[in-house]
Amino acid sequence: MPQGADISASELTLSLDDVSAHDAKRSLEILINDRVVAAIPLDGHSMGRVARVPLAGAKPRGRLFSKLAFLYSGAATQDRCIDVRYVGDSLTIRPESAIAIEVDLPEAPDVGTTAALMPRDVVVALPRRPLYAPPISPQR
Repeated sequence: MPQGADISASELTLSLDDVSAHDAKRSLEILINDRVVAAIPLDGHSMGRVARVPLAGAKPRGRLFSKLAFLYSGAATQDRCIDVRYVGDSLTIRPESAIAIEVDLPEAPDVGTTAALMPRDVVVALPRRPLYAPPISPQR
């Protein structure tokens, strides 16, 4: 990140598959920098579920990193015979999950800095019409 930038995490978009062989109370807690920011109830029947979690502008620790953690919790019921090697639950966080990061620079970045901040898979679409600079209004 460029020097002097104010960096914060604004939103986590979590894409997940949640499958369970039996009904039980289950949840997924999301922590950022060891602080719980959300708890998502799981129903055991969701494929491709998308959850948007606001991160309230979480700041990186020491301007170097933010710790993002997931805590899965599931409860087995007494009326089930469960193989302890696999209890029949599956929670998969899909690779299309993403975190939105806001970068506030003290002044507008140049083209090189902007390109360096962009992810690799970016498409820049320009209109088919010719581009021109807007006319400068006279100073009064």
